[in-house]
Amino acid sequence: MSYAICRVQKIGGAKDIVGLQIHNRRERAHSNSNPDIDYSRSSNNYELFNSNNKPYNMLINERIQAGYKSKRAIRKDAVLLCEIMFTASGDFFERYPEYTQKYFQKCYNWACKRFGKENVIAAMVHLDEETPHMHLDFVPLTNDGRLSAKDVLGGRKDMQRLQDDFYEEVGKKFSLERGSRANLNSLNEEERPRKHFSMRAYKAMTETELSEQEQKINANKVELEGLERKLEPFRKLQVTNQQIMEEPKLIPLTKKVAVSKEIYSTLAEQALAYAVNRDEINNLRNTKMKIALERSELKQQEHEIKERAENVYKKENIVNQLKEQQENINKILEQTEQQNKKLREQVSELKQRLKFMLDERDETRNNINKQQKNYSIQLNKVEQEHQEALAEKDKQISEILKRLQIRKNMNINVLKWAMFVMAALREFVANNQNLTKEEQVLFRAIEDLLLKNMFPFNKIYSKEGLQEICHKIKSDGRIYAKPLQEIIDKITQQEEQIKQQDNTSQFHR
Repeated sequence: MSYAICRVQKIGGAKDIVGLQIHNRRERAHSNSNPDIDYSRSSNNYELFNSNNKPYNMLINERIQAGYKSKRAIRKDAVLLCEIMFTASGDFFERYPEYTQKYFQKCYNWACKRFGKENVIAAMVHLDEETPHMHLDFVPLTNDGRLSAKDVLGGRKDMQRLQDDFYEEVGKKFSLERGSRANLNSLNEEERPRKHFSMRAYKAMTETELSEQEQKINANKVELEGLERKLEPFRKLQVTNQQIMEEPKLIPLTKKVAVSKEIYSTLAEQALAYAVNRDEINNLRNTKMKIALERSELKQQEHEIKERAENVYKKENIVNQLKEQQENINKILEQTEQQNKKLREQVSELKQRLKFMLDERDETRNNINKQQKNYSIQLNKVEQEHQEALAEKDKQISEILKRLQIRKNMNINVLKWAMFVMAALREFVANNQNLTKEEQVLFRAIEDLLLKNMFPFNKIYSKEGLQEICHKIKSDGRIYAKPLQEIIDKITQQEEQIKQQDNTSQFHR
């Protein structure tokens, strides 16, 4: 039963890439890391990708310059190259040598389809080793132009899907089998994916321990062979229990046993040899025990070496997980950087809009200040006019009050004159006893007019009312109308003064 084999490896720095190039192209006539190479058959090796014999690092730089689109700088520890090793197990190539070239051509086509033909920089088929195989190298560029081996290869589940796809597209067509699928969720270490070490890494990790163990084992073998040679004579003299039990003969009347001369001589020789070589036998026993202890210690050391190898495997798993986490973090940082760039652009745009809005606000504020200043001037002007109008009204009110006071004084004077007339009339009647009856009736009528208010009040205290009274008195030709005429004249004089004051105020307006 033969299996289709596809193994992926990440290549880091430029130094490792140069070493890979030397190995793949057989640029040296010897190899310290791989003694299985038969350089007499290296001429049978062939290349499926024409690289024009350019150095790997130059081909990688040319591909990155052409396909790398990210704005971020490439990290120093970035994975620049990935290598896939294609082969088959068992005697597939011995049984079907005519399918060798077709098989590797199918592998090459599958890799170009999956990882991009433009990213492939080398595809070398080696026929100078024990099993034919092909080394295909490509730059791990994503479809959007990022350099990320993790995104191109993926995690363990992605690697399982890669193996499934390789089997369906290539291995199945050549009647090859797929290896057993690892259980990624199992807690059993034997069922989980096994760590693949390169020959160089494995030798570097265990070379010292293996050489020490091999030296100890060889020394123990030599010592054991020497012991075996020393024990050989004793084995020849050894009498088996079966021989002793076959001929047991009791001596009559005694408790002794009779043996043959052959057995007796053998026992005697053994006793003599034991007596002579007792110390040596004890030393051999001690040496044997010592060898058994050393073997036990060697087994313990072998167990410890296995445990150390398992610890190394676990630590490498942890390192790989940390690398994956670091790549995730770098990816998140890249996404965060892109988001920050967009945010910075938005902040810049918002700052411009804010500046424009602040300029508009300042302009609006200046316009409002100007309008407010104009309104203040107009308000002050209106307020001044209002104050002037109020002052003018106060002046008018003052003049009106003054005129009212004058009229009040005039009315008081008229009342005084009217009372004076009444007193004068009463005195005149009292002093003139020879008045006729008609004159007395006239005087009484005047008194009635003054006292009983037969005329309206405004007539009594106005010029027209007094003139009417005076006219009635004059119509009889009596001399006692003189006081009333004086009152009328005084009222007329006061009215003329009031008219002059009104004309003066109108002129000022």
